[in-house]
Amino acid sequence: ERVRDSLRIHKAERSLRQHVERLSSITAIQQEIAAAAPDQDSIMKLAAGRARQLTGADGAVIELVEGDEIVFRAATGSVAAQVGKRFDVQKNFSGLAIRTDEILRCDDAETDSRIHSEERQAAAFRSTVVVPLRHQYNSIGALRVWSSKAGAFDDADIQTLQLVAHFMSAAINQAVAFGAKQALLAEHTRT
Repeated sequence: ERVRDSLRIHKAERSLRQHVERLSSITAIQQEIAAAAPDQDSIMKLAAGRARQLTGADGAVIELVEGDEIVFRAATGSVAAQVGKRFDVQKNFSGLAIRTDEILRCDDAETDSRIHSEERQAAAFRSTVVVPLRHQYNSIGALRVWSSKAGAFDDADIQTLQLVAHFMSAAINQAVAFGAKQALLAEHTRT
C-alpha cells in the first residue's frame, strides 16, 4: 500500500512539475512574441518554432490564407524548406479548420477521412493539430503542428497551441495596425 501511495505521489509531483514548466515556457513565449512585434515574419517564425518545441512535434507551420489558397509563411522541422508552398484551401486540413473556425486534431491521418491523400503524402505526417489564427473576428490562417507518430498530441498540447496562437494573433494584429500607421504617416509626410 505504501509503495502504491508513493508511486501516486511521485507521478502527481512529476505531472505538476511538467505543468509548471509548460506554463513558464508559455509565459516566455508571450514575452518573446511581444518583443518581436511589429515584425510579422519574426513573430511567425518564433511562434512556429516554439509551438514545435512545446508539443514535441516533428514540425510546425504558420499558414495564411491568400485568396483560395493557404500559404506556408513560416515553417520548422521536416517542411522548413517549404516556406511559400501553396495549397488549395478546400483540399487542406488547415483549410477546414479555417473555414469552420475550429481547432482540429487528427490522431491518425491514415484513417481520418478529413485528410486528403495529396496532403498526407506531401507532409508525411500521422497526427496533426490545427489552431485557427484570427485577425479581428475572422480566421486568417492557422498554426499547425504534426508528428510522424499516431496520437502524438494530447489536450495539454491543444491548450498550449491555443495560447501560442492567441499571442501570435494579437501580435499580428498589432503589426498590421503599426504598418497601417506607418503608411499613413509616410503619406502625410509626403504631402
